[in-house]
Amino acid sequence: MTAPRALLLTLLLAPTLAFAARVGLTTASCPLDGAAVSVYERLSTNTHGGWDSDLAAYDSESQWRSFALSACPKDGLILPGSNFGRPVSAAQRAALEAALKAQRAAKAPSTTAWERYARAAELRRAMGDDGLEVAQLYLEGSWTARDEAVGVYLGLEGPIEAEQILAYGDAELLKPEGQKLARTLLYNLARVAHRGGFLKARDGYLSRYEALPELTSAEREKSKRLKTLATGPEAAMQRLALVELARFLKASGAPAERVARARYLQADLHRRLGDEDAAIQGYAQVALDEEAPEQLRELAAFLGTRTGL
Repeated sequence: MTAPRALLLTLLLAPTLAFAARVGLTTASCPLDGAAVSVYERLSTNTHGGWDSDLAAYDSESQWRSFALSACPKDGLILPGSNFGRPVSAAQRAALEAALKAQRAAKAPSTTAWERYARAAELRRAMGDDGLEVAQLYLEGSWTARDEAVGVYLGLEGPIEAEQILAYGDAELLKPEGQKLARTLLYNLARVAHRGGFLKARDGYLSRYEALPELTSAEREKSKRLKTLATGPEAAMQRLALVELARFLKASGAPAERVARARYLQADLHRRLGDEDAAIQGYAQVALDEEAPEQLRELAAFLGTRTGL
């Protein structure tokens, strides 16, 4: 369904927003040494921030994924908060201790949200999570980098609407009144294109934005930071997710719906990383899979014709 013109213009001219997340703080025990760990709990949630082609979902406030991980104060164990306070088996304890030792030896960083997610993913794999579960942690990590790149952009409901907004923005930029708003339109179009996974369009908008003579140094830096985050940590986490998705799909016996989700995510990450042939092949598998959820089949059919954008 095509969004009303007034709504599209509102979306394109809206500034980057930042709100405080509605979270609480509780205490649980570390599964290794029993030490007290501060764990966040989500007090409220919504999906008013929309969603992206790789199924990233957004609250209208700052994102829960920024608070979802917790760390043991002594041993540096980083896991989703829901893992704390639960017992671990002797085998899992041994695996966690070995994985933590390896992380310390490698001096694995944990300064940024995506670095913490990378450590958590490694530890959850050591505990025996399957590839789709571990890939989800890498995906969440990639989304924390995207959060920093694009901020909160309300009301963007998936890649089909993203394409509509881009087409509308392109038309507006051809008008005299649109040219006067180019400073706002181009940057927001780049944000929309990135959330939709339309990489060439994103880079084109950013190039045009940075060519505007009236930009301040802060605005130029903002533009460069969007692309740096997108092509650096976000892409790195996506590549790690692809490794785990391949591991999951290589195994047998998973329910058809989980297999379809893994194949869809694999295809979309290939598209977002510029591997068009792999993306088209993966989308076709999902679109033709009668056991796949209808939403994934529809998205796959749509996105399979949108590579190269």
